[in-house]
Amino acid sequence: MILSQATAVLHQNLMVGIILIAVGFLGMLLQRNRLATVFSLLIWLQGAGLLLAAFGHYQDSRAQSVYFLLLLLFVMIPAVTLAALSVLKPSQGTAEDTAPESISPDEKGAQTGG
Repeated sequence: MILSQATAVLHQNLMVGIILIAVGFLGMLLQRNRLATVFSLLIWLQGAGLLLAAFGHYQDSRAQSVYFLLLLLFVMIPAVTLAALSVLKPSQGTAEDTAPESISPDEKGAQTGG
């Protein structure tokens, strides 16, 4: 009886983990904003963590938790960097720098030859 309950909990956790991974993957494919892509990656990682934790709990092992922490370490460093870069905006020039220079009618006529 206990084994069948543990299997049912495992299947439920696996379904939720697979749904989280799918939503995170679709979010990474469909989002154009860098910050939204980082959040989709985090959803994806939550799904992977749930899968590893469910298997670890089912097998009475902690090895999956160690694997997830290593995965988290190697993926979170670029994700945090990308999030920080998306928050920092590049310095934009003033309106005087971006405005086109005005050309007097005499210069315009001289340029066109007439």
